[in-house]
Amino acid sequence: MTRRKFTPEDRMAILKYSEEYGPAQAARQYGISQTILYKWRNRYEAEGTAGLEDKYTKRRNGREQELELEIRKLKELVAEQALELHMAKEVIKKKNLPSRI
Repeated sequence: MTRRKFTPEDRMAILKYSEEYGPAQAARQYGISQTILYKWRNRYEAEGTAGLEDKYTKRRNGREQELELEIRKLKELVAEQALELHMAKEVIKKKNLPSRI
């Protein structure tokens, strides 16, 4: 079973539903645990709508983006070096020079 990600708007709607129908019914309806529901409610009461943001995902995504950028740069560098090496080998072949590469 995959984990569903809820937007802050989804979380607010689920909290409103739980106020009307109760936490147990809301948890069953949306396939979440009551613990998660209480966690969202407490964060909402403490921080307002900002408390409904998924803080862990934001941090992880920011770090993932940094790593993806670094990987992309490294791949470009490796590709550039491989091309230069290939071109140098082709020049050596054309000139019939002894290869040191």
